[in-house]
Amino acid sequence: MLSRLCKPYLLASSGSCEFWICTDCRTITMNLGSITLRLQEEHFKNIADTMQIAIHQFMHYKTSHTPCPEFAASNEQHKPN
Repeated sequence: MLSRLCKPYLLASSGSCEFWICTDCRTITMNLGSITLRLQEEHFKNIADTMQIAIHQFMHYKTSHTPCPEFAASNEQHKPN
C-alpha cells in the first residue's frame, strides 16, 4: 500500500511514460502524462504480458494489414458489442 514512507526507485522512463517501484511496499507507479496508475505487482505483470501480446499483434498487422492468425479466436471473443 502506498504511504508517505514510500521510497520510489525509477525502473524505466521514456518521453511518454515512467515506471517507479516503491522499495518498501513494492507498489508500481505508472505515469502516463497526466495519468498515474498505482498497481500491485501482480497487476503490473499482467499489464506487461498483455502489452507484449498487443505489440506482437500490432507488428503483425502493421506489416501484413491482417490480424495475427494465432490470436484471431481470442480477438473475436473480446470484440466490443
